[in-house]
Amino acid sequence: MWRGFCQWPICSAARILATSVVMASVALSAQAQDALTTPKPEAPRFKPLPAPSLNFYGSPGLVDMPSAEMLPDGQFTSTYSWFGGQARYNLTFQATPWLSASFRYNGIQTNGAQIGGFSTYYDRGFDVRLRLLREGRYRPAVTLGLQDFA
Repeated sequence: MWRGFCQWPICSAARILATSVVMASVALSAQAQDALTTPKPEAPRFKPLPAPSLNFYGSPGLVDMPSAEMLPDGQFTSTYSWFGGQARYNLTFQATPWLSASFRYNGIQTNGAQIGGFSTYYDRGFDVRLRLLREGRYRPAVTLGLQDFA
């Protein structure tokens, strides 16, 4: 007697396969529908600012004057500067978005004078900068730091 479905094992495997194909197509169509109705994130409407310029001490600023700007997070820089008989080698690391540290090695020519028996005086220095306030629409950025403290 025939009951409307096949009794053989191959028929039950075919039913399972057909059921899983139908369920997969329903799931894919639901995902496609979600992709069509989900709003896409908007791209930023502003152009990001370039990284700040570095001064002779290897930190953000101009010439010998530091500024309250910070480098991008995680950036490591190395600089060399020569000005007025002074050579400066700088390594600066932006450890966090609000903390920066620098190591500097100076060579200062003494123009013939002997300091400790040498015509060039060598010195090392460390800098640490901590941003207290970000720049706002009506407020400047505020950074506190120690320069050449060791």
